Amino acid sequence: MDMGQSWSIPLFKVFGIRLELHLTFFLLLFYAAWIGMDADGAAGALWSLLLVSLLFVCVVLHELGHCLAARGFGISTRRILLLPIGGMAQLTEMPRQPWREFVITAAGPAVNVAIVLLLGVPLYSAGLIPDTEQGLLRLLSEYSLVNLLVTMVIYNAIMAVFNLVPVFPMDGGRILRSLLAFRLPYLRATQFAVWVARPLAAGAAVYALFIAGNILLTLLFAFIYFAGDMEYRMVKRQEAYQGRAVGDLTARFCRRVPGHLSLGEALHVMGRELPPELVVDDGSGRMAIFSPETLSHLARNEHPSTPLSALHPLSPPTVQASWPVEVFARSIGTSGETRFAVYEGNEFIGVLRADQLEEALRWAPAPRRRL
Repeated sequence: MDMGQSWSIPLFKVFGIRLELHLTFFLLLFYAAWIGMDADGAAGALWSLLLVSLLFVCVVLHELGHCLAARGFGISTRRILLLPIGGMAQLTEMPRQPWREFVITAAGPAVNVAIVLLLGVPLYSAGLIPDTEQGLLRLLSEYSLVNLLVTMVIYNAIMAVFNLVPVFPMDGGRILRSLLAFRLPYLRATQFAVWVARPLAAGAAVYALFIAGNILLTLLFAFIYFAGDMEYRMVKRQEAYQGRAVGDLTARFCRRVPGHLSLGEALHVMGRELPPELVVDDGSGRMAIFSPETLSHLARNEHPSTPLSALHPLSPPTVQASWPVEVFARSIGTSGETRFAVYEGNEFIGVLRADQLEEALRWAPAPRRRL
């Protein structure tokens, strides 16, 4: 799922991967400072903010584990986005090969386990981790370096265990999906993983809200519940795309108008016929596509007598009818475009409407069999 770029703040790059902070993250910082202030004034607020910062250092390291493992398979990462409920590494794709998905997914919790061992073993060997619950609670109430290191151990242990719970699309759910995919079709494996995740996520959300009283944890499991279903639908769409070409989903009948048509006349055509778009042919062989939103914007800023050829929006992305939809569809969501001009060679044949692909699939010819 893509969180809006306008709601995030770029921070810096780690291993060439852009790290961003979602604006809602400041709500968590405010809440942490408020809890700390209530417990021990300004010192408590600063300590609480430091602990939250340490937690999200662990989160970033966890996400980097996914990203660097994916890089080993030639898969890049668009960004790591930090949210109040955790981190999100946005890979350009998730491989369908079960063993690759297993390695990429397991790399995140593996980082947390490594941190637990690297910090926990020396601390325990030096006798700095108390053996009793009372002693541990006393240590965690101190403002000390040992407290910070032990807290890092606790954070990472919790993250490793929590992420391995088989609630799709959390790491544990993805690992379950990858293991199922060794024996089942990918879509069926995803469906089983979602079926397992739904009661677990719903039960955890109810527990977090009514027993633990933890709003953040409730929101996290509610998000996971719906995210799993959304990803299943996405995989289902990808399955439907397989074996189809862009031309199979292209709208061949388009309302084409000449470039000398005025803006006022174009608005009249749009209002009378309600076409999804106007395709403008200025005689150069390349088409311009005017959506209703574009024409509405132009109507507020341009004179009605201006010809459309003088108002061309940026040339629409052009694609070939022979391109496989399953490959092309990966870039649709990130391009921000809703209309694509489709060509067979140099001949324009129609418009691919990114927001109507599911409807186009209903009427598309049967997928082509792979040899």
